[in-house]
Amino acid sequence: MAPADAPAAFGDRQTLWNAAEDAEKRKDAVPARELLVSLPHELDFAQRRALVEAFVSEQLVARGMVADVAMHRPGKEGDERNFHAHIL
Repeated sequence: MAPADAPAAFGDRQTLWNAAEDAEKRKDAVPARELLVSLPHELDFAQRRALVEAFVSEQLVARGMVADVAMHRPGKEGDERNFHAHIL
């Protein structure tokens, strides 16, 4: 997800992250931060997706940031309620 004035090429993950890394000149630079967001298991996928999109739009994109979002279902092992999203 990106602001309207972001380059269209940033819709491609490889292009986005190559550009982010190229923009950093220091060897100890941090080109991204990761947010790990737990999602309510009571919601269906569409509702969880809408929740994540609203959060990203309001908290990141509205502030001029580009966000790469990956939503995950619970794994075969562990808690079957572990719906979550990784946001870079």
